[in-house]
Amino acid sequence: MKTTARLVTNRKEFLIEITPFSNEQFKKSMKYFEVGIVVGFLFLVPFHVIHAESPSKFIFVVRQVIGILIYVYAIHIAFKILRVNTSFKSIAIMMGYIWGLMFPLNFVLSLPALIEIGPSFLFEGMNSNWAYSVDRETIRIILIVGILGGIVFIIIWLRYVLTWISAAYNIKKGKVIVGLLLGGLPSGLIIGFILGPIFKTLERLLGNWLLAF
Repeated sequence: MKTTARLVTNRKEFLIEITPFSNEQFKKSMKYFEVGIVVGFLFLVPFHVIHAESPSKFIFVVRQVIGILIYVYAIHIAFKILRVNTSFKSIAIMMGYIWGLMFPLNFVLSLPALIEIGPSFLFEGMNSNWAYSVDRETIRIILIVGILGGIVFIIIWLRYVLTWISAAYNIKKGKVIVGLLLGGLPSGLIIGFILGPIFKTLERLLGNWLLAF
C-alpha cells in the first residue's frame, strides 16, 4: 500500500527513488507487478462466480501477463533502434511498477461490463458473442463507459510512461511516443494474431478437460 501511495502521489519523486536501476530494484519491481496481477485476479473472482464462467477462462490472465512481457521487450528493442541508451532491466523496472498499478485498474475501469455481462466481456476479446446476451441499451451504455474507461486508462498510463522514460533517458517525449508506437505495432500483431489464437485453443482444451471430470 505504501508503494502504491507513493507511486500515485509522487510519480516523479518515485522515479528518482528507483534510479539507478539496480538488481534490487528489479526484484522489488517484479514483486510489485506480481502483487498487481494477484489483486487483478482476485478482483475478477466474484464476477467469475456470479456469472458462472468456466475456470478455464482464467487463462486470460496468463495471456495478459505474457502480452505485457512481449510489449516490454518490443519497446526495449524499439528504443535501441532509435539509438536510445536503454537496457531491458531499466525498462522492465519502470514497466513493472507501472503495470503493477495499471493491471488491476484495467479491471476496475471495466466494472459496469463486469457487473452486467461478467468476465466474458474481457475473455472474448474482439469476439462480441457476449453482446447477444444483453439488450441494445445496455450495450450502448457499456460501450460508452468502456470507451471512457479506456481513455482514462491511456491517459494515466501515458502520464507515467512518458514522464519516466523521458526523464530516465533524457529524451524528448515525442521520441518516447515514437518508441512506444514502434514497439507497439509488432508486439500488437504478435499478441493479436499469434498469442491470442494459441491461448484460445488452450482455453478450449482446458475447458474440455475440466468438463471431463
